[in-house]
Amino acid sequence: MNVIGFSDWLSMMGTFAIVLTLLIFTLLGLKKMGPKLGNAYDLIVKVGDVVKVDQALTLDPNVGGFGQTETEIVLQNPNRVKGMIVFFLTVTIAQILLVLKKKQFEKVQAAEMNF
Repeated sequence: MNVIGFSDWLSMMGTFAIVLTLLIFTLLGLKKMGPKLGNAYDLIVKVGDVVKVDQALTLDPNVGGFGQTETEIVLQNPNRVKGMIVFFLTVTIAQILLVLKKKQFEKVQAAEMNF
C-alpha cells in the first residue's frame, strides 16, 4: 500500500483548489454571458403586421426574410472541379505505379537471394 505524505497531500489539495477555482470562474463567466435565445434578434415586424415576400424580418441581414427562395447554388467553378478530378486521377495512377514498382523490386530481391 502506498503511503501519502503530508507534502503529497498538500500538493494534491492545491491542485484540486486550482481546478475548482477555474471551474467556478468558468461557470460564472458563462452565467454572465447568458444564452441569447428568444430575443437575440431585433425584430422589425410586430404581431399582426402584413408581411410581404422578401421583406426583412430583422435588422440583421444574415438572418433572412419571409419567403426567401434559393434557385441555384454554385459551389465551385467547373474548371476547378475538372482540375481537381484530373489531379486526383494523376495521384491515384502514381500511387498504383509506385506499388507495382515496389512489387517488381521485391521480386528482383527475392530472385537475388535464391541465386
